Amino acid sequence: MKISLNWLKDFIMLDESSVDLAHDLSMLGLAVDTVATVGPDEILELDITANRPDCLNHLGVARELSVAYGVPLRRPGVPTAPLPEVAAVPVEISIAGEDLCFRYCGLVIDGVRLQPSPQWLQERLEAVGQRPINNIVDITNYVLQELGHPLHAFDFRRLKQGRIIVRRARRGEKIETLDRQVRILTEEMLVIADAEDAVALAGVMGGAHSEVDEGSTSILLESAWFLPTSVRKTARQLGMNTEASYHFERGADLEMPPYALLRAATLMTELAGGEIVSPLIDVYPRRHQPPEITLRANQLRRLIGIDAIPDFVEKTLQRLEFQVVGYDDGAWRVRPPSFRVDVSLEADLIEEIARFQGYDRLPSTLPAFAAAPVTARLTRQRDRLRMYMRESGFQEILTNSFVSTRRDAEFSMDNRGANIPVDNPLAEEEPFFRANLLGGMVETLKFNENNFNQNVRLFEIGAAYRLEDEKINERHRLAVGAYGEYIVHKWMARNQPVDYFYLKGVIQGLLERLGVSGFTLAPGDDIAFLQPGHAAVFSVDGHVRGVFGLLNQKISRDWKFRQDILLGEVELNSFLSLPEPAFAFRHLSRFPQVTRDLSFTVDNKVSFGTIKRGLFGLKIPEIVDVKLLDLYKGEDVPQGRRALTVRLVFQDPQRTLTDREADTLRDRVTGFLVKEYEIRFR
Repeated sequence: MKISLNWLKDFIMLDESSVDLAHDLSMLGLAVDTVATVGPDEILELDITANRPDCLNHLGVARELSVAYGVPLRRPGVPTAPLPEVAAVPVEISIAGEDLCFRYCGLVIDGVRLQPSPQWLQERLEAVGQRPINNIVDITNYVLQELGHPLHAFDFRRLKQGRIIVRRARRGEKIETLDRQVRILTEEMLVIADAEDAVALAGVMGGAHSEVDEGSTSILLESAWFLPTSVRKTARQLGMNTEASYHFERGADLEMPPYALLRAATLMTELAGGEIVSPLIDVYPRRHQPPEITLRANQLRRLIGIDAIPDFVEKTLQRLEFQVVGYDDGAWRVRPPSFRVDVSLEADLIEEIARFQGYDRLPSTLPAFAAAPVTARLTRQRDRLRMYMRESGFQEILTNSFVSTRRDAEFSMDNRGANIPVDNPLAEEEPFFRANLLGGMVETLKFNENNFNQNVRLFEIGAAYRLEDEKINERHRLAVGAYGEYIVHKWMARNQPVDYFYLKGVIQGLLERLGVSGFTLAPGDDIAFLQPGHAAVFSVDGHVRGVFGLLNQKISRDWKFRQDILLGEVELNSFLSLPEPAFAFRHLSRFPQVTRDLSFTVDNKVSFGTIKRGLFGLKIPEIVDVKLLDLYKGEDVPQGRRALTVRLVFQDPQRTLTDREADTLRDRVTGFLVKEYEIRFR
């Protein structure tokens, strides 16, 4: 919206420079993009938001400045002499579509002369980007820029029977508009018609049949209010975007039509030599009923942090032309003016007070925040996690925090607490905060597979939420997902698909990077979304902290995956607060390692991880590693047991171990295994 500084001075007294005006208007919420000099004038280009149609004109901007600077507002003049009580020519106006047209005003001006507009009017229109055409059209455009209300002039002698009927179009009805295009109309469109045919598209464009030209001497001037949604729909369906539709779509002032009509009529009698020969006909079937809004002083303090000064509040609202109808018990009853279509709530009134109090003068108080603070240590731990996952070949993703109940329950590690509903969900099918990250991970993996992306490895670090004991529990988690190969076939290496053991290695490396010690792995056959026999849970100090494994085959079929999907989720809260691991360097031993292999059977319930932890628990310094070489189940192995081959690695940092010493260490280990796990040697 272009605003002329010289034009503004018709409405208020201004001593401020254009630079100061640009700053002050921007602080009021009417952002000024540019200030340009055009001849003797300066033009401010404002970025007016869609909810402020009242400022799409010079009077509206002047009103804002008059309140900000505390100076009187002068309004354009209209006829002071009484209008004719009876029309000199027959004229009739009626509304058949009252649900789409709430008000229609018109009057007839006779004896007009079509000619170029005076120089001052042309210069003002050109300054704000309007092309002068002739005095009649220029006056309607001038009033639009001045008051923000579209007008239209008909050649009155071309209106059959002198009638105006506001009605819906007939099916298949045609009209040639002023741009010389023939439009085919539908029954949902609103038109202005004479006794026989449509002569204009309501709120969009006039028709060529009733256009004012050099032979026109008598005009009917229209000023109306049309339903914004109706104008928008008509303009979109016909592919038309006009100045009139731009203003009507955003919401015109229902009380403005007679005033704008009289303002234009005044100019036409002065500049076109015309004479008003009819009364102002005002058909107003649906009168404006402003809402009454309660503005509470304590809400002012709560929302913008200032104490309400009654005198300032009342004067600000009254200067903005709001009606303050009463004040009781610290609350005002306020009715907004008809041109403020954006004001319907108490918060809207509080915004008005904040704007004129000055956003830059509001106290800078941070709101209370119940979440745990993010410390530098937490940030470093998360960065360490991200670095590790990238080093492991994974790519980071971010997924939606809102989910459906079904998807959330499908990938839940546990059933503690309840889902937290979202007050205003973005989508009806996703009304809850997520309680885990795996649902979003599976959706992302499926999206990649559908788009033929091969060998995908992804991770996400984010928060999950549950309602436990009537409190919101926010837990930071890491989700991993993968399919395809982690080593693609090359001449020096065969391809290696991601599998349970690959993911296990990634999770174990992750815990080591975080400095987590003493974690245990156990079968995760009771995890509903993972495949039995290919799933594990890991615990720290007896508490389950994560799961990983192969996606359950039934769920995989439901999602229509074409290959195996590996998933894992780690609860991070207890790990992120751990002290950063300290690294100590030691020299590599110059002395060789000695190995001894053991083959034995053990109960199926005893895992290799349990055996390994038990051996390191002996605190024998010479045991530097325990490796699993083979695992076997077959006919020659007793039922309920399995055969393991384990390699013991011994090393002394000070000397070379002898065979006898290595055998002694082996015997000590075997004695422990027989006693603790009831192994049987093969």
